[in-house]
Amino acid sequence: MASHRRPSPANWTVLRADWFDEDASLGSAAALPDGSVLVGYDTNPYVAGDDEGNAEEREPGLVVLRPDGSCEPFDLPEVDGRRVGEDARPVAVDAADRLYLYDGAAHRLVRGPAGGTWETVATIPVDVAEQTGVSSVAIGADDEVFVLSGFRISTVAADGTLVPVAGNGEDFLDMKGLGPLPRSATSAPLPFVREIEALPTGGLVMATRSTLLTLENGTLDVLADAASTAGQEGAFVRRRWLGGMHPLPSGDLLVGDADGKRILQLSGDGRSSVVLRDESPLSLPSANPALPDGSGLLVYRSGALAVYGLPAD
Repeated sequence: MASHRRPSPANWTVLRADWFDEDASLGSAAALPDGSVLVGYDTNPYVAGDDEGNAEEREPGLVVLRPDGSCEPFDLPEVDGRRVGEDARPVAVDAADRLYLYDGAAHRLVRGPAGGTWETVATIPVDVAEQTGVSSVAIGADDEVFVLSGFRISTVAADGTLVPVAGNGEDFLDMKGLGPLPRSATSAPLPFVREIEALPTGGLVMATRSTLLTLENGTLDVLADAASTAGQEGAFVRRRWLGGMHPLPSGDLLVGDADGKRILQLSGDGRSSVVLRDESPLSLPSANPALPDGSGLLVYRSGALAVYGLPAD
């Protein structure tokens, strides 16, 4: 089981980027094999109350942040004869070090190695793309690709089509509870899921409001919630959104409580402790929020990007 020692603030390395101004919005991110971080941004994000004219002037892009604090634009790849759009979001990195981008403008999920040949993994149906797009992507141990979109979780078949494995395609409207659990994952609408992550032992874990659910062998069940963690240091708080998940080699799971600005560590026996206070995961959802070697976690820190050194096992 992982140690629960609290590292000192000296373990922080702030990645400063002059690329952004104070009005910029940082989106999802991916930790790349060379230790750099790919971050989606918008220098003119939409703000509630903006008129339509201003909303149309978004300035999205992708930038690579180096460990030394330098940054450079990400060279958007051309896939199947079409250049990936500037508003593409990093959503996953697999064991082969291939980066996954959701290219919303073309309704597709693409992947490829840095400087290599890219390919289309899946084409998202237009009605789904316009309704919800792709919210989160997880890569299983056997390179199975899971996609959260359209009130469903699906796997990607060999021909690039989506095969539902959770949810029935209907919007979840009952806010009084999650419904009876455990249950068949496709037997009812899927509760609103913010992020999915593959577990090293197989199956998925999904983050909802104050509850972590698992999907294993076609069955949806509770992993941890406010009731099961009550009285613990890292107790879940009802009605708070969870996300920013990352499994550790020990089998423990890191999960962010964005509203409470805490990063929690959930052990295999269901014990939840606080790893970090007063900080938030970089993105909800985020792609591979930990560094490739598992030594650090990407977070927001006082409006900047930082890598937090995790305690050793």
